[in-house]
Amino acid sequence: MTWSPLSAIAMASVDPDAAGGASGLFNTVRQVGSVGGVAATGAILAGLEGRPGLGFGVVFGFVGLVAVGGVVAAFRLPRVVRVEVG
Repeated sequence: MTWSPLSAIAMASVDPDAAGGASGLFNTVRQVGSVGGVAATGAILAGLEGRPGLGFGVVFGFVGLVAVGGVVAAFRLPRVVRVEVG
């Protein structure tokens, strides 16, 4: 639900000549961020391995905070409007 609007915002301020490189960079950063999120979630869960029931609660709390942070950040992003003249 967030990738399409983020992609549109990221690509809105890019010149059409650089759109391919910008799209590739955006997708690379998105993939690396996803891998980092999975690794962080797994590390938290592995660190709480000996505590039954606590691990999943902490992980879901962490993921929930990240999701809320993403929603807040999405509303605070600057809105870029490109006006074509000509």
